[in-house]
Amino acid sequence: MGNPDPIELINLETHRIPFKQSGMDLDHWLGTFRSWPNETPGWREWYQRIAASKSVSWDELKIGQCINLSLSQMERNEPLVIAASYFWSDALNAFLFGHGPMTPTLADVVLLTGLDISSPDTPFRLLTATSHRLDTRGIGGWKGFIRCNKRAGSVENREHTAFLMMWLEKHFFCGRAAGPSTNTQALAEALSGGTRVPLGKHLLGAAYHMLHQIGIKLSKGEPIGNPGGPWWFINLWLNLYMNQITKQNVGHMMFPNIESAEDPTARRRCMSFGEAASAFPGCTYSATKVAEYFQCFYNGFNEDATVWFPYQRDDPIFELPTCFDSSTGRFDEELNDELIKPGILPANFFSGKDDPTYEFYNPSVAARQFGMGQLPIQVYFAGRVKFRDELTTGLDCSRVRDRIPDSNTIDLNNWIVAPFAVQPFKLWWAEWKQFLFCNSASAYCNLLDPANIDPNAEAENRTPPTHSRSGRLIEGHHPYTSYPLIGYDAPSVDVIAGRSKQAQKRIAKKTSRRVRARIESADPPMLVSAETPAAPPPQATRDVDTQVVAQVGAAAASLLLEAVQTAQSTPMGTQQSAATQSAIDAPPLPSVEVIGTPSAPQPLVLSQGAGPSTASIIVESSSSDEPMVQAPEQGTTASQMQHEEIRFKVEQDTPDNSLFSFAVALSDDEEVASRQIALSSIPDDVRAKLTTIRSLLQGDIG
Repeated sequence: MGNPDPIELINLETHRIPFKQSGMDLDHWLGTFRSWPNETPGWREWYQRIAASKSVSWDELKIGQCINLSLSQMERNEPLVIAASYFWSDALNAFLFGHGPMTPTLADVVLLTGLDISSPDTPFRLLTATSHRLDTRGIGGWKGFIRCNKRAGSVENREHTAFLMMWLEKHFFCGRAAGPSTNTQALAEALSGGTRVPLGKHLLGAAYHMLHQIGIKLSKGEPIGNPGGPWWFINLWLNLYMNQITKQNVGHMMFPNIESAEDPTARRRCMSFGEAASAFPGCTYSATKVAEYFQCFYNGFNEDATVWFPYQRDDPIFELPTCFDSSTGRFDEELNDELIKPGILPANFFSGKDDPTYEFYNPSVAARQFGMGQLPIQVYFAGRVKFRDELTTGLDCSRVRDRIPDSNTIDLNNWIVAPFAVQPFKLWWAEWKQFLFCNSASAYCNLLDPANIDPNAEAENRTPPTHSRSGRLIEGHHPYTSYPLIGYDAPSVDVIAGRSKQAQKRIAKKTSRRVRARIESADPPMLVSAETPAAPPPQATRDVDTQVVAQVGAAAASLLLEAVQTAQSTPMGTQQSAATQSAIDAPPLPSVEVIGTPSAPQPLVLSQGAGPSTASIIVESSSSDEPMVQAPEQGTTASQMQHEEIRFKVEQDTPDNSLFSFAVALSDDEEVASRQIALSSIPDDVRAKLTTIRSLLQGDIG
C-alpha cells in the first residue's frame, strides 16, 4: 500500500501530466501514425503459406494469436488515442483519467494477444550478429520484401526468419522507418529457431516507452513526428475498456477468415478478446472528435459505463487464450506472479539507434483491472533505481531486476475476483483530483477545437487548495522536467553496477598491495609518497606496464631510505664540507618522499600514470604537517637535472618517538647549509643501484 497522503505526487507529478503543460496544438500530430500496420498486398498469401507448416511452432512459442492479429484489418481510431495520450503519467506508467488511473497491464497483453510473459528474458542475447543476409534497401518497400523472400516448396529457416522479421518490424513494434529494416532480425532468427522469448513484456515496454516519448513532446509543445511504436495495441486496449461508452458488443464481433484462401472478405466469429477488440470500427481524424474524447477522459466515465475487468463473463465466449478462465476470472497459477508484482519491462532493444532501456511495471496502479481491491498507489521502484536509465550489458539487466520484489509468499488460491476501491484510496484520489482537474474540460476543448468555442469555459475553472488535507503546503514552483521528479535521487545503473571510478580504484588497490609489501620489507617500515608531474607523458612511454613502474618506484624508495640512513651516520661536518662539490657532480635522480612513523603502516593509494616518470605513490601519513617532496617536472631534461642541486633534509623526531620522522625532498638554494647532505656521502654500491634505477625511470621500460 502506498502513502495515503498524495502530497508527493501532487507536488512532483501533477504539473508533468501532458494536458497540464501542452498548448493542445493538434497540428503537432501530423504524420504520427505513418507506421500504423496496414496490411501489405501479398502478406495474407505469405501468411497462409508459412502457417501451413509453422502454426504448431507458433502456438508453442505463444505468438500465433498475435500473428493472426496482423490480418485483422484493424481500423485505427486516431481521435481516441490522441485524446488519451494527454493523460499519460510516465512516473506511474498509467493514464490519469477523471474516474481513476488505468493502464495496459500484462494481463491485458496475455488476453488480447496471447503472448508469452513468463519465459526467462535475456534481451542482450537477441542483439547478436545474424545468420542470414536479408536485403531491405532498394527492393520496393514491404511489397518488394515479400517478393524477394517468398519461396515455393518447403519452408526453409531463412524464409521463416524473413516472415517473422516483417511481422515484428511492421505489425508488432511498428518501426519508425515505415519500411523494411533488420532491427528485429536477430529476434526473428531466435524465434524461428524455437527460442522462447517473453514478447509480451517487450510489447508492453515498447508501448509504455512510446507514450513516455509522446508525453515529452506534448508537454514541450514540439511536433511529434513519427515515433513508431505499437499504437495498435493502445487502440486495441482502449476499444475493449470503452466498449460500454462506444456501445460495441464484444461478443458479436466478427474476424476475417484468415484460413480461407478463396474469399478474402469472408469473416468468422472471434476466438479471443483481441480479435473482438480489433474488429471495432475506427474513426477518422477531426478536431471535434478529439475534443469529445478528451472531455470524456477528463470528466471520467460514468460508474455504469466504467469497466475495470472486462474479461470476466458468466458464460465463456472465447476459446483463447487457454491460460484464462473467463467464468471465474482466474489465470493459470504460474502467471499470477508475473501479473501482480512490480516488474522491469525491456524497451528499445529492437528499435535501431535508440539505447536499450527499461520501463517500470506498476500493477498497484490498476489493481481493479486484475479484479482486486484498489489501495493508494505505491510507485514501487521510485528511489530504488533511476527511471529509464541506459542498459549496456546483460549484467546491467540482472542487477536492475534484482530490485524486483519476491512474491513467493503471496497465496492467491482463495482469491475472489471483485474489483473495488477501499476508502483510503477514494480519499487519496479525490484529493489529487482537486489539483489535476481544477480547470474545466471546456477550457482545454476550446484549444483542441477552436471552431467550437465555449464562452463560459473560464468561469468553470476552480482554484486548487494551497494546503493538502494533512496540512502540508502545496508547492507549485517546480518547472517541467522530461524525467520524473519522484525518486530523482535513486541510484543509476552505473552506481548499482559499481562502475563509477571503479576501474581506477581497482588499479590503485591492486598496485597498493605490491607497494606496501615492498615497503614493509624495509627496516624500519616506511611510507612513501611521490607527486605525479602535471605534464602529460611522452608518447614513447604511454604504453609502459604500470605494475613494473610501481615495483621500480618501490625499489627506489627502499634504496633512498637505505641511503639516508647511511648519510645519517656520517658526521655533520663532513657533510657540510662536501656539499658544494657533490651537488655539482651528482647525477640527476627523481626525488621521492619518504615519510616514516613509529606507528603501523597506513593504507596506500596509488595514482598511476601512463609512463614511468608519471607513476606516483600517495600515502596518508600519521601527521598532517610532515614535509612533502615533489617529483621533477616531466619536461625537465637530463642536462638540466645534472645542474640541479640535490640535497636531503634530515629532521630528528620528537623525544617521545622511539623511531623517527623525516622527509627527503628537493631543497631551495636558500636552505641552510648545515641542513644539507650531499649525494657524495652515499656509499658507492648504493649510488650505483640508484643510478641504475634512474636510467630505468627515464628510459622506455615498456
